[in-house]
Amino acid sequence: MRADAARSRRRILDAALDVFLTRGLDAPLDLIVRQAGIGPGRLYRRLPDREALVRDLTGDLLTRLENVAEAAARRTATPSEAVRRFVHAVADLRTGAAILVPLEGLVVDYRVPGWRRARLNA
Repeated sequence: MRADAARSRRRILDAALDVFLTRGLDAPLDLIVRQAGIGPGRLYRRLPDREALVRDLTGDLLTRLENVAEAAARRTATPSEAVRRFVHAVADLRTGAAILVPLEGLVVDYRVPGWRRARLNA
């Protein structure tokens, strides 16, 4: 992914997280577009509908959780210290509360296990 595309994706996902946390999954996508500072075409080229956006946001949140767990485990000598670091990192990311928002509207998607396998094999 090109650097500008990665930045746009990050802005979209960050804006979606903020909007969904404050307004719920039924929030107008125009709010996400405005908050991300992008045009509607850019959103719909990357994520053609709300379900695709929620699925991508869920995958992103799961990846963030995995990354903070791995970092906590690498940087500590004891399991209890790793758990403490993980909990603090999750709180800083607001991921604990945020993951509930997309999961409540997530349609069972058989691609999610494939996403997980692809991530592990990368």
